[in-house]
Amino acid sequence: MPVGGVWLKKRNFTAQNWLRTHNPVRSSDTPEVAALEGGMNVSHRPESPSRKLPSFMPRRYEVAAQLDFQPSQYLDLEWLAENLTSKAGYVFFQSTSILKKDILKNFQRNIHFPKKRQISFYDEFVAFAESKNLNIKVDSYQEFWKELFDSESLYREELDLFIDDICFKIAVIYLLKIRFFKALCNSLGKELEAQDLLSPNSLFLRYFKKSSSSEFESAIVQSNHYTWYIPSAHLKDRIYDYYEVCDELTYVDITTVLSQKFSEFKSSSHSLAHKNTGLFINCLILNFFEWLEKNKHGVESFDKNQIRTITTKFVGDHVVDLTSSHWLAQYNNNYFKWSDLICPEFEVSNDSIKLFLKLINEVELYTFLVGISSFYSSSAVEFISFCAKEFKQSRSEPSSAQGQLLLEEISQQESSYDRIVVSQVVNKKRNTHFYLLQKIQEQAKNLKEDGYIVVLTNQNLFIHSQKEKTKSLLKNFNLETVIQLQDVSLKGEFPPYIYLLSKKSSCERYTAKNKELERYSCFNFRVIAQLDSYNDFASITNQLNGFFEKHLDNAPAFYREDFYKGFQMEFFQNAIINGELIQSTSDDSSHITHPHFFKKMMKNCLPFGYFFELNSLNIEEVLHGKNKSQDQLKFQHYSQSSLDYEDFNGKLILILNFNNVSDVKIEITTFDLLKSKSYQYGITSCYYYILEPKFKDLNINIFREYLYSKLGKQMIQMTFSGSYHQAKSRISGILVPKSFAFRREIPKHLKHCFEYLLWDEKEILKSDFESLARQLEDGLGLLKSLSLSYSLEVISYLTNFKIGLYNCSKKLSWTKTHIKNLDFNHGELKEKILECPTIAFYPNNEDLFIEYHGENTKVLPKPFTKKIINVVDDEQMIIEIWSEDLKILSVHCSHYLGTFLNFIFSKMINVPVIQILKNLRIPKESDVRHVISQFINRSTILKELYQNVDRLLEETFHQLVSDSSLKNK
Repeated sequence: MPVGGVWLKKRNFTAQNWLRTHNPVRSSDTPEVAALEGGMNVSHRPESPSRKLPSFMPRRYEVAAQLDFQPSQYLDLEWLAENLTSKAGYVFFQSTSILKKDILKNFQRNIHFPKKRQISFYDEFVAFAESKNLNIKVDSYQEFWKELFDSESLYREELDLFIDDICFKIAVIYLLKIRFFKALCNSLGKELEAQDLLSPNSLFLRYFKKSSSSEFESAIVQSNHYTWYIPSAHLKDRIYDYYEVCDELTYVDITTVLSQKFSEFKSSSHSLAHKNTGLFINCLILNFFEWLEKNKHGVESFDKNQIRTITTKFVGDHVVDLTSSHWLAQYNNNYFKWSDLICPEFEVSNDSIKLFLKLINEVELYTFLVGISSFYSSSAVEFISFCAKEFKQSRSEPSSAQGQLLLEEISQQESSYDRIVVSQVVNKKRNTHFYLLQKIQEQAKNLKEDGYIVVLTNQNLFIHSQKEKTKSLLKNFNLETVIQLQDVSLKGEFPPYIYLLSKKSSCERYTAKNKELERYSCFNFRVIAQLDSYNDFASITNQLNGFFEKHLDNAPAFYREDFYKGFQMEFFQNAIINGELIQSTSDDSSHITHPHFFKKMMKNCLPFGYFFELNSLNIEEVLHGKNKSQDQLKFQHYSQSSLDYEDFNGKLILILNFNNVSDVKIEITTFDLLKSKSYQYGITSCYYYILEPKFKDLNINIFREYLYSKLGKQMIQMTFSGSYHQAKSRISGILVPKSFAFRREIPKHLKHCFEYLLWDEKEILKSDFESLARQLEDGLGLLKSLSLSYSLEVISYLTNFKIGLYNCSKKLSWTKTHIKNLDFNHGELKEKILECPTIAFYPNNEDLFIEYHGENTKVLPKPFTKKIINVVDDEQMIIEIWSEDLKILSVHCSHYLGTFLNFIFSKMINVPVIQILKNLRIPKESDVRHVISQFINRSTILKELYQNVDRLLEETFHQLVSDSSLKNK
């Protein structure tokens, strides 16, 4: 009967029972919850079909969400419940002690082992002696074997320690095999007799017959110095007692017992041995790389109806802790059908436990596979055998033979692993960065051509002073993603940096040796969180997994979301150039990737696609006409290739220009300029789109100006940081100030203050530039105050003024070298030139020379009808005077005087040439030069004015994106 909300059972009550037991009414309503409460393996329901990727959440959280009382709010159950001593753990410990004594007796009776096994024992002893720093001089296996059974040996104490060590290991391996068969028989609905348990090797032959379809291929059935032992017959009842409870034995129970014997199994990192760490790493191993493949290639990485084994190697610091977190995570997710099966190997630097740890984890893998075999359309025996063969085949897959024939320097070492997890979380005293790079490079020979490395480290990979070393690493690997956890508190030994790298192909590696690194993209995740306990780390994994699932087909350029307890996750696309991460976290709060700026930016912006629709444009058809063969082949690369382009006259065109990968540009132009633009930029390194505004009266100049601004360029560079896959959706994802969607007119009583901002080019040129600069300076404060409330209007005014200033500046700059068309009717210029004294144009004018072309003076009365200007050099100009088709005379003069004469002559059309010669008076050349020079030098003022307006626009854009008080209605 229920007492106090807890169902009493015949077995003893422990704190672990209480922590795992909840309201029975809720449990009976939910079978999955009931199974979890009892701590049982669940083999009951597949993952929901609505999920695209497997979940990596601790299942106790899912249960607690359905219950009234949630101890997880107050206790770190993920650590506490899993580290309490269990009954099965106690029986396991007792069994190892009993078997160890029996193994020692058997060992002493079987001194005549085969030579191969004697060598194996000797190798194990050498590794043991090194790990214990024992000073023993035994130089051969024969000498070792002799000393081993010599009661008078000088090394008796050390040898006895070794014998005790190896006997304990043999006992553990034997007991874990029994545990595997208990799980297998439970799955098959069969029972074993006590006599059957004495020889696990015979059981392997019984269920996995040689030369049959179910043949078992694994290191745990191979003959070695761990597998020779057969217990004495009198122990069968004690072994059967263990057999009855061993299915309740967890991996934590096993490592708890091992830690009492081996210091290497004592957890040195609570966080790295935690279930949440295993779930996080498994999420990266499976879901991240599935998401990456979809985003890079746009297709599923493999057929989801097939089973794929992911061979994964763990190497580096705290590997034994990572084994615990891995198996806790695997058993957490044993309640649904897997498409990808992680097949792990854990490599430690201590050779004395290397093989032992390998065998432990291999038998653990197959025990785990028994638990999930019910989800697959085969028996547990067939499923285990299939996975074992797949695992072996995957581990021994060689590198591309074709690549080796083509490239002489490609390593002949066979690739072995799909994934390698490198853990460097212990800080080295010296050369930490070099040690990290070396550790990663060492794994290249063990990684498949399409393999990935997950690096867990305390070290920042991108240090400016070490960029040459980083470049050498990037010649062999592509950095796919950086995950930054520096701003996550209470994560213990879990490192602040996670780097996910892919191995470059043979051709890429060969090419990279002979050239500088090109720019290429990578993804960047940043998490900011204050953990109350390490249990909260699960929410980070869940958020990351949700991002992968939500954006499985297309990664956004920018992403930010607040989640559990105010935690924050940010995502943006980054780039690496010349061995450096160009958009790394900066202490400058105005930098686009700074956490504070990024948060405001995501709040104050909308995607470009909110304002415009993009339609791909077949530029080949625009330039050369429609290709008829295209219709015959029924192949279209562009979605709009069948459109009648004559209908697009006057339409807007957007050009994505990546001719310079270090400076990707987006330009908005009109359809009538498309051909000239395409000839200018080319068609191989540009994408062309028809741009359709979604709203009426959108000021295109505002968007154009924003995309040209420093902030807009940063947005573009981060969106197209080396990759142009799915370019159209990337353009649509570029962030634009939200204020562009809200139009509020400046009050009429204030508009008159800014009328000059709406002047066209002619009005600006006629104005006094100094007065214009003063007006802008005087109105600067008012403009800034209005920029938040009336941002669209203010930017429209400033953009119009900037365009006018640019065109005027360009004209003045052009006039400085080709001043022949200078307009002397300009108020300031006219005023200055009229103040100058004049002299006769003809005769005796020393500033010019007149050359006659007529045979006699009879042609001089003819009317002046046209002039032709010839520029001799930078200083000299010739003006030819014509009457119809007859050239009458040529005036040789300086550029400055010629500019004035050109203006004067244009006002004297049809005047007889003789009258011009007699009556025309002009200023001296020196006076004209002085007036023109002063006038043209005004371009300096204009340039400064342009720069001030440009700076004001930059500040306004920055304010609209980063101001936390911004409110749009």
